[in-house]
Amino acid sequence: MSEKEEGRPITGLWIEKYRSVLLENISNFNSKIFSDMPYHRNIICRLKSYTDNGSLPNLVLYGRNGSGKTSVVYAVARELYGDNYEANLTHISASDFFYQGKKYLASTDRFKRFYDDRKSVIKMFKDAVNEYAALAPINANFKIIFFDDAESLTYESQQALRRMMERYSHTCRFIFSTTQITRLIPPIRSRCVNLHLRRLTDHSIKEVLTIIAEEESVRINEEGLSALTYLSKGDAEYAVNVFQAAASKYKKEINSEAAFEVAERIKIKETGQMIQNALSGDFKRAITTLDQIVVDKGLSGEEILERIRDEVLYSSGQTDRRTAVILKKMGEVDINMKEGSNERIHLQALLSQICADYSKPSGTR
Repeated sequence: MSEKEEGRPITGLWIEKYRSVLLENISNFNSKIFSDMPYHRNIICRLKSYTDNGSLPNLVLYGRNGSGKTSVVYAVARELYGDNYEANLTHISASDFFYQGKKYLASTDRFKRFYDDRKSVIKMFKDAVNEYAALAPINANFKIIFFDDAESLTYESQQALRRMMERYSHTCRFIFSTTQITRLIPPIRSRCVNLHLRRLTDHSIKEVLTIIAEEESVRINEEGLSALTYLSKGDAEYAVNVFQAAASKYKKEINSEAAFEVAERIKIKETGQMIQNALSGDFKRAITTLDQIVVDKGLSGEEILERIRDEVLYSSGQTDRRTAVILKKMGEVDINMKEGSNERIHLQALLSQICADYSKPSGTR
């Protein structure tokens, strides 16, 4: 798009602003709150059978980022508790709690009262969960504690939760949301119903973006919608974030050119650096950058693998034969990550292969 004028005034993150609006406006399924979620129908049918009876087991919701895990949890809470859903749902971000530690606890109003410089983070975590789990639900038989980014829970914290799940089984339900189910210890997984949320369909992504466009009075043509859908690869959160960035930058209609330009601008810088290090044969730097991506950005192995694929497919100066070798190795790594418990080891093996193959002269195998 050639004309770049002052963008629209944007207030707040759309992904949070429209989480409830989307649930209220999408209607392809006949059933109260769940009728607003045409995604993952088999899972929704199962959850609705629980909520219709006023019951709910402990749950593990696993799947890639942007697949709707958090929205499903809030839909369940609203179905169970109605207007009291916020009072009976405690949302804890495990990544914030354990990656930021005491700094997060000291600066967050919700957990500030648990902060004690003399205590360890795990001790304060136990105090917080015990207090929330012990609180009586409002006009309900039980309340829900929701652990987002549950792959960030430490081994010690998971062992503590294992005992709490038994202690508070009559008054509290525990829900875990994760992109890496193998990071949860078997005793927790065995105490929960495990539900896999697959990537959203292209139709569902377009439906989400269309609703937001109408609510925000943003003009976007069919090419722009298709571009955002392609870029998202089933990740609704990513699609909405790119859409919001494009809407804030472009005053006129958003097309495919605008979508790709904004997506490139907000692309995670470290991922490109990691691939370039691997392509140049610098394995040590590639591994260092991989660790930064996993820890700082919280990307799952599947998401990192997709970014590597894009770099390999669209990098210039590489032979088709060489690209095919790397893509074949990526397929093997994808299978190994699904079967294994340590994604980092398999990603390291892939980077090692890229270093070996791509650092050779172009005419060699």
